[in-house]
Amino acid sequence: MSDSEDKKTYQERKTLKDLAGNKVIITPRSQNDSDIAVVAWGRLDTFNKSEFNINRIKDFIKRYKNRGPEKVSPSLHGI
Repeated sequence: MSDSEDKKTYQERKTLKDLAGNKVIITPRSQNDSDIAVVAWGRLDTFNKSEFNINRIKDFIKRYKNRGPEKVSPSLHGI
């Protein structure tokens, strides 16, 4: 992997983390069948880095953030 690819990967991860703060976990997982898996309580969207689309991920987060079975209030920002 080239240095520019490393920087791009870092920037993509930072962008994703900035989308939802502490409500998003980003971690490498070699067992995945695809480069990227976005998961939320039984919902799954997978794709490879070549298909990276920030709007696709933003839409997923918007649809499923704070919709888990624990019913955490959006006003509890630190949780």
